[in-house]
Amino acid sequence: MNQRNTLNVRQQGEFVQHIGVAALQSPAEVQLELAQYSGEQQSTLQGRWLLSGLLSNSMFERLRQNYPHDVNAKIEAYPTSCGALYTVLTNQIGSYQHRFLLPGFSKALSTYSQDASEGTLNLFLEDSERPGEGLLYQVDKALVSMGIQYAMSQPMGHRPLRDLIAEIPLQIVRFSRLYSVESLIPGVEVKAADVSILISDAELLAWSTSEARVMAGVD
Repeated sequence: MNQRNTLNVRQQGEFVQHIGVAALQSPAEVQLELAQYSGEQQSTLQGRWLLSGLLSNSMFERLRQNYPHDVNAKIEAYPTSCGALYTVLTNQIGSYQHRFLLPGFSKALSTYSQDASEGTLNLFLEDSERPGEGLLYQVDKALVSMGIQYAMSQPMGHRPLRDLIAEIPLQIVRFSRLYSVESLIPGVEVKAADVSILISDAELLAWSTSEARVMAGVD
């Protein structure tokens, strides 16, 4: 699996929230790294796309105790002030959520949306405190693709890419707030939310030095 960055870890009430970088790998990229996974995981990953994210240890442990049972999941599209659209894939167990933030201008998403192959998208949710230890889930690729293609099909006006990149910190802050995504379980309040954003190394470098990062309070 690709090594990913931790953008922020902060206390949120009695919970610790983790904010990190997600990775979206093609079947060919996954094939090159199969040796890093267990034998059972290798057979599941063969020929499939893989979306990986980092979790706080507290959420990971709750998922691990529930595994291999499924968790609640939902995909939605949210507009931004710059005119971009973010696809947000949310998983929830109990009062804990993990949110994948997938910007509509992402090159990785563009490649994914152009892949017309049928099959399953796999999610690899990894413990941020124990790199390489993670849980593998399967998601309906067609359902995710519809959400992503909708987000990418929306016009972004005449705003240059640098403006969309500068907006990334604001979106991280936005979706780090507990109330930004409703609970997927009726009657259960969301008490903690981890966030993994799909961002390339070039985009990460661009926004890490941006004044917007300081203004957004991501530090």
